[in-house]
Amino acid sequence: MLASFLSQWLTTEPESDAIVIDLRETWTVGPIIAVLDRIIAALERGGPRSVVAAAVGSLAKGVRSRPIAAVSWVLLPVVAVSVVYSGFASSLTTATFAVHLVAATLIALGTRSRRTLEELQETRPGRVLVAAFEPPEPPTPDSAGRVADESLEDVSSASADDPPRESVDEEK
Repeated sequence: MLASFLSQWLTTEPESDAIVIDLRETWTVGPIIAVLDRIIAALERGGPRSVVAAAVGSLAKGVRSRPIAAVSWVLLPVVAVSVVYSGFASSLTTATFAVHLVAATLIALGTRSRRTLEELQETRPGRVLVAAFEPPEPPTPDSAGRVADESLEDVSSASADDPPRESVDEEK
C-alpha cells in the first residue's frame, strides 16, 4: 500500500548481515558529534525564550495559513534574478525569456492563493503526499500479547526450486 511505503522504507531495520557502526565511538566523527550534541542541547534550553524562535514560529504560522502564496513570494524573486543573470551571461534567448515569463506569471498568480495547508491536504495530490510520508499503523498484539512478524514470508509460497531458508536459530 502506498500509504506507508515511504515511511516503512525509511524506518526498516538493517539486514542481519549488515554491520552497524556507532559513529559516536569513532575518533574522526565522534568529537564532531559530541560538539553538535552540546550545541543542540544549548539551543533546546534557550529556544523557547528566543526572539528567533518566536519569529520562526510566526513565519511557520503564516506559511501554514497560505502555503502557495508563501512559496510564490519566495520563487518570484528567484525567477527575476534568473532572468537578470541570463541576460548578463548572454544566454537569454527568446525561448528562455518566454519560459521565465510564463513561470513568473504562474508564480504571480500563486501569490493570490488563499488556500490553507489543511485545505491543500484534502486535495487528491495532498492526500497522496500525506499517505506517502505518514508512518504506518503500529501492529496490534494478539490475545497472548505477541505481535506477528509480517516481514517473514509464508512457507507455502516458496516454490520447490527455491533452496530452503535457514532460520536465525539454526545458524547459531
